[in-house]
Amino acid sequence: MLVPDEARKCVVFVCYKAHSGFRLAGTAFFVSVQPAEDFQLYAVYLVTAKHVIVDAKQESIDGSVWLRVNDRSGGSFMVETPVDDWVGHPDDTSVDASVLAWAPRSDQVEYLCIPDTMTATDEIIDREDIGPGDEIFLTGLFVNHVGRNRNLPIIRIGNIALMPEERIATRHFGSIEAYLVEARSIGGLSGSPVFVHVSGIRKDTLDLGRDVFYWLGLMHGHWDMPVDTSSPDAAIADTPEKEAVNMGIAMVVPATQIVEIIDQPMFKNAREEEMKQLCESSLPAEDSTTTYEGKEVLTKDDFEQALRKVNRPNEQEDQPDEGKSET
Repeated sequence: MLVPDEARKCVVFVCYKAHSGFRLAGTAFFVSVQPAEDFQLYAVYLVTAKHVIVDAKQESIDGSVWLRVNDRSGGSFMVETPVDDWVGHPDDTSVDASVLAWAPRSDQVEYLCIPDTMTATDEIIDREDIGPGDEIFLTGLFVNHVGRNRNLPIIRIGNIALMPEERIATRHFGSIEAYLVEARSIGGLSGSPVFVHVSGIRKDTLDLGRDVFYWLGLMHGHWDMPVDTSSPDAAIADTPEKEAVNMGIAMVVPATQIVEIIDQPMFKNAREEEMKQLCESSLPAEDSTTTYEGKEVLTKDDFEQALRKVNRPNEQEDQPDEGKSET
């Protein structure tokens, strides 16, 4: 699987302010929603794991969540957001996701959005026969190499290990609905977007020219296995007595649960009000750069076309897509 570099542009790093300065907390990513097909208007949201926001709130000295974003000049800068502006699931407290309605100016911040049309819905999972063995990748923060001047997200690749057949016990969220993926998640990758790669081999068909991605969900965390040093056979030189080993199995919050947060009344009503104001003012909408809440944002085509260019390099850009969600 060849992962396009553009996929890394949908993420930012989440921080909080401590007495010693800024501390890293996790990863967040942009998702866009098109309120109406008649208007090239996209509402933009920033998504991360709920536990990242909770931890930042507990450790912060100023009550804010800070975002380290890449600028257009090759550097980065910090953006302050109030903790209370991050919104969780309206009904299910077990969903480890928080959403912020925020659309940075695209002439200041370098970023791309994951369009909600890429969501791996139940219908798409059934139609594409997505399941254990399918490749996944995620992109996010590697705390040992953040990037001196700008964010440098890493890519991790793995595969689906188990579909959400039963709820999974967690330390702080009770039993949650989640995918299990074989990928070595580590601290800092919490909140990272996870994508599933659908190859041309589906059920009883073979289409070598077909290569698509879907947004599977958000990285929650992983299991550690304590190292037993009481037995000589298990002892490892330089291994502390209480060291734990990453088991290589991580949990992914389904993207459909995150969409439920974005579609709750407080966000949905805001999108509808923006559409109403546009209709009343009869303002023309541009094709390449659009606005939401007076801020410039990017269209979903930037992200989708980047994936198509990498995975179908021989196609001409003006050829029709296979489908908005098959990108």
